[in-house]
Amino acid sequence: QGFPNRYCKIMAQLYSIIGFLIDNADLEKHAETLTPEFYLVRALDFIDVNYHEDITIDEIAQNAGTSRKTLSATFSNLTGFSPKDYLIYYRISKAVDLLRDPNMSIEMIAASVGYNDQFYFSKVFKRITDISPQKYIANAVKNK
Repeated sequence: QGFPNRYCKIMAQLYSIIGFLIDNADLEKHAETLTPEFYLVRALDFIDVNYHEDITIDEIAQNAGTSRKTLSATFSNLTGFSPKDYLIYYRISKAVDLLRDPNMSIEMIAASVGYNDQFYFSKVFKRITDISPQKYIANAVKNK
């Protein structure tokens, strides 16, 4: 049993965004250009550092140096995701990595990726991956 196709597509998009970040890592040196890519890189960096916190889209935009409206348009144009959806997918991708650790409970994992409510986390996880965290763990153990 593999990952649901939807999850694989989401991960492919995330890796594409990470590749973009790597290709454009020197944008920070040319801040005077203030291109949409510059704001995207700043936003993605903020998310990467703070995804485990209770961050808002307004905070992401503020730390990227732009407005929420501009950030949303930039995200949509360059990634195909809204900032909110990207944050959710990013958190779930981090949770998938943590679910492989048998020493971590689902409650601990939820908190580690920015969800204070493990039941809400489980609901979001299942919506994104089409499988509950509990079933993901059971499949991982079964496929070892």
